[in-house]
Amino acid sequence: MIAVADDYSSPSKSRDGIWCLCRVETINGRFVGNNTILNVCFRTDTLQLRPGDSVLFDAELLPFENTDDFLEFTYYKTRYIDARAFTDYFKITPCEKIPIRYFPKMLSNTIRDKINLLFGEAAGLLRALLTGDRKLLTIRQTENLRVTGLSHVVAVSGMHVAFLVGFVLLLFGRRRAPFVALPILLLFGMMIGPVPSVMRALFMQCALLFAPLFKQEVDSVTSLAGALGLILIINPYSVLDVGLQLSFGATLGLVLYAQKLNDCLLFYVRIKNKWLAKPMCYLVATFAASVCAMIFTIPITMLSFGTLSLLAIPSNLLTIWSISVLFIGGIVVIILAFLFPIVAYYVAIPVKLLGCGFLWVTDLFAKIPYGLLDARNPSVVVFVLYALGVFLWVMLAKKRKPPVWLVFPIILIPLAISVSVYIFDTSQIPNVSATVLDVGHGLSVLVETKDETILIDCGSKSHNAAHIVYDRLLRRSDRTIDALILTHLDSDHINGVENILGRLHVSKLYLHAELSEHTKFKVLQESAQENGTELVLVRYQKELTFPNTALTVYPVEEGKERMLAVNVAHGETDLLITGDMGMKGEEYMLDWFNLPDVEYYVVGHHGSNTSTSDRLLDEIDPEYALISVNSGNQYGHPTTEVLKRLDSRNVKISRTDLNGEIRVNF
Repeated sequence: MIAVADDYSSPSKSRDGIWCLCRVETINGRFVGNNTILNVCFRTDTLQLRPGDSVLFDAELLPFENTDDFLEFTYYKTRYIDARAFTDYFKITPCEKIPIRYFPKMLSNTIRDKINLLFGEAAGLLRALLTGDRKLLTIRQTENLRVTGLSHVVAVSGMHVAFLVGFVLLLFGRRRAPFVALPILLLFGMMIGPVPSVMRALFMQCALLFAPLFKQEVDSVTSLAGALGLILIINPYSVLDVGLQLSFGATLGLVLYAQKLNDCLLFYVRIKNKWLAKPMCYLVATFAASVCAMIFTIPITMLSFGTLSLLAIPSNLLTIWSISVLFIGGIVVIILAFLFPIVAYYVAIPVKLLGCGFLWVTDLFAKIPYGLLDARNPSVVVFVLYALGVFLWVMLAKKRKPPVWLVFPIILIPLAISVSVYIFDTSQIPNVSATVLDVGHGLSVLVETKDETILIDCGSKSHNAAHIVYDRLLRRSDRTIDALILTHLDSDHINGVENILGRLHVSKLYLHAELSEHTKFKVLQESAQENGTELVLVRYQKELTFPNTALTVYPVEEGKERMLAVNVAHGETDLLITGDMGMKGEEYMLDWFNLPDVEYYVVGHHGSNTSTSDRLLDEIDPEYALISVNSGNQYGHPTTEVLKRLDSRNVKISRTDLNGEIRVNF
């Protein structure tokens, strides 16, 4: 097929190639117009595409309708992207001159380059704030923002558009501002792209700016409803976009209740000292805005992401002022970079320091135990419903509003009780448990005790293994993994590892010592170093001793392949994990190491007939076989031969495709 690059290419965070949006012109020699947009992954690390470049390539299209990830489906559909494509063979024909219609993309790319040059470690944050590009934010930074309830500051939406309009009003005054702001807003929207939440903000701001010129009263609710209706007419899929739902919910809460709550709080908080009055008014306004923005967004977040941040209000109170300064300061620096580059370099220094300070504070806040709760826990759901009821009671009370000294205790006391119940409930962990997580075609085994967490492999071809592991660990206070052991480096066993290293605190990562030449080794090594994880290379049998468990790691050779097997022991109970080890590897392991009799055996290679030999089964004599496998997989796993071998020895079989996640208590 032949396609035209619709944007600048960028490397994938997972380092699996170079991605670029392309408009398809012909498929198999047949002209199809340019309305089909693909997100194409070119499997190379040297490609650089510009808008307008022509690309000839062969690839299989993967429509998003076939994905199991609903959030991924809605994300791409609301941005008019029809499918993904992966290609190894392609030919690029560069355009001599980028067409003028791509000017917003060119400007956005130039701004990103200047941000990279001027802001150093804070460049990822400034790029996200000013251009909507979050690619330079690390996984850890993104996770910190999510845990602290500050993800909205890097998701370009109404707040950023309001900052931009406020900056224009400050420079040009209210009379001239609408005519200056309109082209700026249109350009900003084209730079960001067709993001529903940004479109909503642009429509509303235009309505609010021009209403006074036509001597019309500003009606925020009508403007919000009109903006939403227009967006849905343009793209009905937008109703499914979580970003639009959150943007709409936050704006609705602000419009309906923010001023009322602010006035109510100021009635009780009266400060006569003029030096303290303004800061207190700012804090009250920020608190009121944060609370009201969360009224409708909390249920959406709980349903969509399954989490609730207890840190959202305090983190917003402490840091939200810095976002407006960073946004306006960033704009000033970029303007100076075009006009006076040397001046821009020095003006950028305080902005950069503020950005680094913001990232440091979010990292500090994210380490607070139980800052992020599992929203599926009944105590969390009950408290949220209760808190929403109290808020509506306060806001809708007409004759006599309840005093502040009463409202805060009736919120904070149940909150303390709910968190205590949550902590008690989630701390009821057996001495040792092992869970074969339901990651589809892949493997991830989570070993938990009251004091430690151990993860063996984290990958899948059909599910997001990292998300599954993370959700499973939400109930723990610190979300730390003491040891992450990788049996080998096949993608269905490790493609969630980088995400885990970034999102969680992993103390040690264990790999076979002779995998250092593997193409994926360097990626894991860099990720471990970036996130403060110690990389341990296993060359000989290694004993890992923890307060409640003992692990034995066996380094195995199977022809040219190198892999690890792991035995988890607690008291008289053992669990053996061999990854994708084949029969030759099993022979090597049995010849070189003394394996114990095991109660639980995670069946090798998802039940392939090239693993789980008779000799291995006779040697370890398992009572239970646990199989990690995807329903209806193309490999026919688990095979009839393996099931017969297990059945002939009266081994009880559990499978993730039939039983879901498999948990055993030692």
